[in-house]
Amino acid sequence: MYNKLEALIRRLRSAPRAEWLNKGSRKKDNEAILVSRKEIVDILTESKQIAYSKEYLLELQYLYRKMMIMLADGEYDAFECEICFGIYRENWAEGRCPYCLAEKTAAEEVRLKTREREEL
Repeated sequence: MYNKLEALIRRLRSAPRAEWLNKGSRKKDNEAILVSRKEIVDILTESKQIAYSKEYLLELQYLYRKMMIMLADGEYDAFECEICFGIYRENWAEGRCPYCLAEKTAAEEVRLKTREREEL
């Protein structure tokens, strides 16, 4: 995703001005629209940063989960979650699966933020 957005930014920086892209063809998909190049580049730059952040956070989440499983694996009070198959210890998150709990909490936060944005 990050690389695709970077390529799109480069392509838009050298895009032709508002006119027909290919002379002689007057189809809808051949139209160039009049948009500020700076505006589009700013939007795509922000999108690229968001995509990079998402990939970075997913990598961190994977490494954190791997570390947590390594800490719990082989302990006498370790459990395997029946839902996500994550390994955790009994005293973590009051005996509940911390991975499922984190996922539910994150989903609820996203729902609340989405609802707030829709109300504005």
